[in-house]
Amino acid sequence: MVKNYFKLAFRNLSKSKFTAVINIGGLSIGFLSALMILLYVQKESTYDQFHDKSDRLYRVLTIDEALGVTSNLVGITIPALAPAMVEELPEVVNSVRISYSGRNLIDYYRVPIYSERLVYVENSLFDMFNYTLTSGDVNTALSAPNTVVLTETFAKKLFGNENPLGKTLRMDNEQSLEVVGIMKDVEESTHMEFDVLVAMVPEPSDTTITQFLNSWSSIAMVEYVELAPGTREESVEASMETLIRNHDVGENFSVTLQPITDTHLASSGILFDIFNFNKGDRNYVSTLTIVGFFVVLIAAFNFMNLSTARSANRAKEVGMRKVLGAMKSQLRWQFLLESLIVSMIALLIALGMLALAGRHYTFDLPVNPALYLLGQPALLIYTVLSAMLIGLLAGVYPSFFLASVS
Repeated sequence: MVKNYFKLAFRNLSKSKFTAVINIGGLSIGFLSALMILLYVQKESTYDQFHDKSDRLYRVLTIDEALGVTSNLVGITIPALAPAMVEELPEVVNSVRISYSGRNLIDYYRVPIYSERLVYVENSLFDMFNYTLTSGDVNTALSAPNTVVLTETFAKKLFGNENPLGKTLRMDNEQSLEVVGIMKDVEESTHMEFDVLVAMVPEPSDTTITQFLNSWSSIAMVEYVELAPGTREESVEASMETLIRNHDVGENFSVTLQPITDTHLASSGILFDIFNFNKGDRNYVSTLTIVGFFVVLIAAFNFMNLSTARSANRAKEVGMRKVLGAMKSQLRWQFLLESLIVSMIALLIALGMLALAGRHYTFDLPVNPALYLLGQPALLIYTVLSAMLIGLLAGVYPSFFLASVS
């Protein structure tokens, strides 16, 4: 019986080629638009979720109540705050401070290359976040003054196939840095982008940097903290207020925490957010999701209307099959199956168009968007089930309408 349903479905599609092309073409374009929006939304919504401790990692923000500012939320905070939180607040188990330096000239044997995203950072970065070293000791990297870790891509640009470990670089023709590690390029979505990581460890004689790192009188550092399992964010924020007041921080400054997974989409109003590259907006993502839903809905309604419009051409077929003993339920299943087949063909065509579009726009994915989708089982199952549901819903009215033709 099912085999006959498929035979009849393909036979009817081949009979009405023009209508089938319009139906499949409309659904394909709708699916393609929805798939592109889906990939974009999925990428935007999964920033920094690849870290094992992502549910316990927070960025420390400053609330500046001074008059004359357009927003009172600031992306940098007090240099001495994060280590003091680890020392004085039992709920905070680790912290890392990052100072963004920006564009710097890196020189190795007179082969100058500009680093666009150089940062000074503490070694605890590797304890808190899932950044791995392909060369070097992750436990000791960046724990000594004048040491540096390079990303794989930057190391390749500077050294080619030469082993960089132990080599000495010059930064801005002034500071000498020893390469102690190569960090694996990050393929996952993250707001933290860097190519050169310099140890935030001052020389013993450099009292100026030491005093700056221990300062409570300014806001200048990007800082992250790791909370103990089960810790409530609100209780830590209350303790943070007490901590800064105990160190005579001005009354116009307060501090708060932001979940690491919210940093990308919930930071549009934050000032001095210099380290949060290419930040998005949650409202924009939500709006785009609604647009994608309506695009598919319009395509489905168009398909349903066209199927209903051709019912007059199939009245003889329905009447003849009823004379031969076909039941209404059998006719309904037949027309639902035809709708489902059209929907799945449209999805396959949309995937093909996505693969072609991926040659020009990859959504910052490591592979072609179509291959990426096929490599994500949960996302692929959701896509196929959605296409099947759309096909069935689009075919419900036409199937009942056609099966009722006498």
